[in-house]
Amino acid sequence: SNEVTTPYDITRENYKEEMPSLLRYLCGKVSARMKKDSMYAGTIGVVVKTSDFHRRSMQVKLEDTTNDEKVMLKTASSLMKKLLLGQEGILNAEGSGIRLVGVSASDLDDGKYRQLSLMDLMADERKVKLDNLFNSLNEKYGHEVIRRGEH
Repeated sequence: SNEVTTPYDITRENYKEEMPSLLRYLCGKVSARMKKDSMYAGTIGVVVKTSDFHRRSMQVKLEDTTNDEKVMLKTASSLMKKLLLGQEGILNAEGSGIRLVGVSASDLDDGKYRQLSLMDLMADERKVKLDNLFNSLNEKYGHEVIRRGEH
């Protein structure tokens, strides 16, 4: 897992502006560590600490284990939106905010029993090379030196 404390509250008003980049950063860090250790997660979770210091979390079990940053980001984004902005979301209360944001990966395995499709196998080698290049550039020059494009 990885967490970051922000210097200001994230509120309903600045959620769309602030949360995507925080989650992208956190998922990138968790994914890079998992890839380095050749590990895959079966569960992705998010955690927040409110401005009055209460911790809240939410997690979901995945169909297939992963260490892919995009899968983790999509999952974490969905969980965070539900936790903070959903029916009983934390940020729905007047004046509420959060200061700490975290992403976790659990139910780890080494990927020996992953179910892969033919397309996964063909794309996997190219993706591994690209991920390795991406991670080495970020390790050498800093996290924001290169970023993945969004579609």
